[in-house]
Amino acid sequence: MKNKLNSMTIFNRFSIFLVACFIWISAGTAKAQPKKINNDQLYFKKNLVAWCVVPFDSKKRSPEERAIMLKSLGFRSFAYDWRAKDLPSMETELAILKKYNIALKSVWFHIDGNSENLLDDTDETILSILQKTNTHTELWINFNPRYFKGSQEEKLQQAIKMIQYIHGRASAIGCTIALYSHGGWFGTPENQVAIIKGAGLPDTRIVYNFHHGHEDMDHFADVLSLLGPYLSTVSLNGMRAEGPQILSFGEGDREAGLLKTLKASGYAGSIAIIGHTENEDVQLALQRNLDGLKKILLQIGEKKAARTYK
Repeated sequence: MKNKLNSMTIFNRFSIFLVACFIWISAGTAKAQPKKINNDQLYFKKNLVAWCVVPFDSKKRSPEERAIMLKSLGFRSFAYDWRAKDLPSMETELAILKKYNIALKSVWFHIDGNSENLLDDTDETILSILQKTNTHTELWINFNPRYFKGSQEEKLQQAIKMIQYIHGRASAIGCTIALYSHGGWFGTPENQVAIIKGAGLPDTRIVYNFHHGHEDMDHFADVLSLLGPYLSTVSLNGMRAEGPQILSFGEGDREAGLLKTLKASGYAGSIAIIGHTENEDVQLALQRNLDGLKKILLQIGEKKAARTYK
């Protein structure tokens, strides 16, 4: 009887230990994905993602300096854009984000080369780091325009093959994928939806960028109807028919209407604020876009959302 009780005690302690480990692991990986929001909180500051930050910062901040800057601006979520010189510090970047409780929304994932290649060394490095650090996030996939060759059908099959492959690699390490609208054939909304359907991967998402969608402004509702089931993130930019392509939010003449249309569509994903400028402290660019967003929110009657911007 005594041995039986001892065995039960050991078993119970081991069960408690396993539960504790599960809770600890879950807590560690939960930061990888921002919390879901309701459509009525679409423009609340807590739903914003800082994007186009690392390569566009004239101050060349370190991972810790960058996290401190993002925290000071009130960002809870960050999408990691990079250049080859930044990847040696990527593992540090991920650790620092966790330290400052900033969720990693995504990692930029660029496919170079031609359709006969799979992934290059840079892509493999990113996957390796994500796996090593047990980081579960979204890969924002973009292709070099030279990747696609031939007819519409040939390009579609090339994209489907690669997206299926990347999806498998990402899923194996607990990550998801999203097609990034960066212009060109791959960035066309109709082509991106055709790729997802052709690949048979309904959990694949799409990232839509205002600054690559000037031609969509007059039929934005139709674009949203097409992309709606797949949209993960919408990236904001100041919008005027005549351009320029990159403009601070609130300095155009179409932003108010576009925000109204986006909200009316029922969209409830993330909103990205970009720091995409040249030779400027990226903090200034992000702050200018935040100020512009607050101004437009007040114009369209989103007072509750505007009050979250201090």
